[in-house]
Amino acid sequence: MSETRQVGRRNVPGVKGKGPKNAKGVLKRLLAFIFKNYLPHCILVLVCIIGAALAQVRGTLFLQTLIDDYITPMIGSPDPDFGPLAAALLQIVGVYAFGILCSFLFTRVMVNVSQGTLRNLRVELFSRMERLPIRYFDTHAHGDIMSIYTNDTDTLRQFISQSLPQICSCGVTVLSIFCSMVILDIPLTLLTWR
Repeated sequence: MSETRQVGRRNVPGVKGKGPKNAKGVLKRLLAFIFKNYLPHCILVLVCIIGAALAQVRGTLFLQTLIDDYITPMIGSPDPDFGPLAAALLQIVGVYAFGILCSFLFTRVMVNVSQGTLRNLRVELFSRMERLPIRYFDTHAHGDIMSIYTNDTDTLRQFISQSLPQICSCGVTVLSIFCSMVILDIPLTLLTWR
């Protein structure tokens, strides 16, 4: 009889254990495996993530400048000059375009990194599997063996191409927003983060 594991609200038959015992070690090995072939790509992705986050924060902070420096002075003016306002709006459009370009670039590069890493991982898995004795295949179900090639590598693909950049992006965004809040008003920042 196969063992079952509670996953969410359903039992999954044939799944032994609850995951890696050393999650930090597995993450280190995975990152080392990625960086071995794609370190320059990962540095480019990190730079693009920082650029996209800073563009987003700059766009948010622009509202204060827009109201204080451009809209409020034109309210009482009999002949308002919309030239500086249009120039500022074009400038912020450029900032948002830069952020969109950075987001597109890091997403595109991460697709290449994840596909290349999974290709290398599958080649390594297959070469190791070729060296296994036949009794291994007699004692393990075909579904468990194929699960490594399909489900587990697909989970890794999602982690590498989506989750890892999202974690970095959220961290950089939170840090840049915190720095912006400190620059704008320290007492209000302390009150907010309390």
